[in-house]
Amino acid sequence: MIQKYIVEKINRVSEALKEVSTGNLDYEVKIEGNDELAELAESFERMRISMKTIMEKLEEGEL
Repeated sequence: MIQKYIVEKINRVSEALKEVSTGNLDYEVKIEGNDELAELAESFERMRISMKTIMEKLEEGEL
C-alpha cells in the first residue's frame, strides 16, 4: 500500500516533467504531504512558474 502511494507520487512528478519538457508550462503538479516527494513537487512547481513568467515576459518584449 505504501509502495503504491510512493509510486503514484513519482509517476505524477514524472508526468509533469515530461509535459514541461515538451513546452507545456501550464501543466501543474500538486502532491500533498510532508515527505521528500511533496518537497520535490513543490520545487518543481516553483521552477515551472518561474519559467512560465520568463517566457511570458520574453513574448511581451519585457526582457
